[in-house]
Amino acid sequence: MEAREVSARHLRMATRSGRMAGLLIVAGLAGCATHEPIYHWGNYQPAVWAYFKPNDSAAQAQQAEMEKTVHEAQSKGKPLPPGFQAHLGLLYLKNGEPQKAQLAFETEETQFPESKAYMGFLLKNFAAQPHAPAVAPPLAAPPEATPPPQAGLSPSGVAQ
Repeated sequence: MEAREVSARHLRMATRSGRMAGLLIVAGLAGCATHEPIYHWGNYQPAVWAYFKPNDSAAQAQQAEMEKTVHEAQSKGKPLPPGFQAHLGLLYLKNGEPQKAQLAFETEETQFPESKAYMGFLLKNFAAQPHAPAVAPPLAAPPEATPPPQAGLSPSGVAQ
């Protein structure tokens, strides 16, 4: 009788193990199913790669490709990935279109609030550039420029 109990117990355990293995296989296969990507990437990744190559003449071609990707994403109703608008803004600056660059940086900041610090940095540097138009407001008012006090003088300039 003991042998029958052990044999029945092993059979139940084997059946349970088989069921668990089957469930794991099904779950694994379901996880491998292809899903529609959240963002429309287009040619963004190759454009980023090309941006870091020292070929200035390619900047306009990259800009045109990325603008094409913007139109594709809009037609498909898909959002652009994080960093896309920021990169496009850098291309606009490189190609001499500062107004478009500012708009791209602001769009990136609006779509991805976590990029606010970096976009603020880019906009601040953008405003400091000599080519920047008056439409780019500075993020903070510059501090009053006061010369440091000279040795032996009080801050008001009177000898001590």
